[in-house]
Amino acid sequence: MIFMTDTLRVPNPLSVVKKLPKGAAVIFRHYNDPNRLYLLHKLRKECQRRGLIFLIAGDFSLAKRFADGAHFPEGIARKAAGKIKKPRPNFIITTAAHNYQALAKAQTIDVNAVLFSPVFSTKSHEGTKALGLIKFAKACQFFDMPIYALGGISANYSRRIFKTRAAGIAGISGFLS
Repeated sequence: MIFMTDTLRVPNPLSVVKKLPKGAAVIFRHYNDPNRLYLLHKLRKECQRRGLIFLIAGDFSLAKRFADGAHFPEGIARKAAGKIKKPRPNFIITTAAHNYQALAKAQTIDVNAVLFSPVFSTKSHEGTKALGLIKFAKACQFFDMPIYALGGISANYSRRIFKTRAAGIAGISGFLS
């Protein structure tokens, strides 16, 4: 399970983080929050206390200093291909992908996992055509890397996701209920 913070939908992600099971991950994305560093340290401390993996999105230098790893949006990962070097052996790198071409590109980067989205319709990408379960399942079979389902993941959909070869689920709203 990967919970992704969202400034608008979950202004205080600590309430969600406190409910996550041990071993789950948190991707900290509050990019423009004026209290970003304060919240980052608060979440990091809670993740350490609860045995959660803490990743920072979009800021590799910050992630190297304060997190278990980094998450790269698809565009950043595409530009950084071949330039990303893990600062320590246990450092985790994830990236986002929105089509098969991006998944292929992710295989050329030293990533631990890819968040493939949107699998289902989602508020995060309104108007974007969802991949659907069949395309997602095919990606999990074809690409040799852990792939997490992201986008519109509800309790009902998560049961369907786990019938594929998915590594897990990622999301925002699905963790609120």
